[in-house]
Amino acid sequence: MRFLSLLLASQLSWSSGVKKEKVFTYDSFSKAEEAKSFVRFDMQSTLIGFLTARFSGYAKNFSLSWKNDANKKTVGDLKIIVPVSFMDTNREGRTKEMQEDSLEIQKYPEIKVNINDELKLEETQLNVPGIFYIRGKEIKKNFPLNLESIESQWKVSGEFTVRLSEMNIISPTIAKGIASFEDEVYVRYQFYINKDY
Repeated sequence: MRFLSLLLASQLSWSSGVKKEKVFTYDSFSKAEEAKSFVRFDMQSTLIGFLTARFSGYAKNFSLSWKNDANKKTVGDLKIIVPVSFMDTNREGRTKEMQEDSLEIQKYPEIKVNINDELKLEETQLNVPGIFYIRGKEIKKNFPLNLESIESQWKVSGEFTVRLSEMNIISPTIAKGIASFEDEVYVRYQFYINKDY
């Protein structure tokens, strides 16, 4: 009887999904830039009104969680969380402006992406609905997800575009008004998760 109860509990656990979590941490901007798993954002700044320069930033820490269903070979309830304090543009003044003025880190310490759809684990390109949480605002978006099977892991990658104006973020000025951020931000992500079935 005890064996049957344990077996039933096990089956119920798998059918509802087993929660998994992985945290990625890097010591520096260069380590995050070199890593296979990353969250990257590309922006452009304008200097004195007409000189433009592109730059990239990385999350030196981010966490990934999901529910794994081994029976159906699916994952669901996918969440990505990026602490604003670990977002780095490789330039101290610019990073500080972004964290404090643009993202108001004291009020909104995290950026999140939630994708609730159940995803079949197979090599494919998906475009799934989700919610982007930033600076107290919820933005519904379709997120591209490319799944590729590599030995004992799944490589998950994608990219999307957001606008500062869409997120009600006022572009900060850098160097006392000499430079500012452009409206469009490109977000790229890539991470590897183990096949647990």
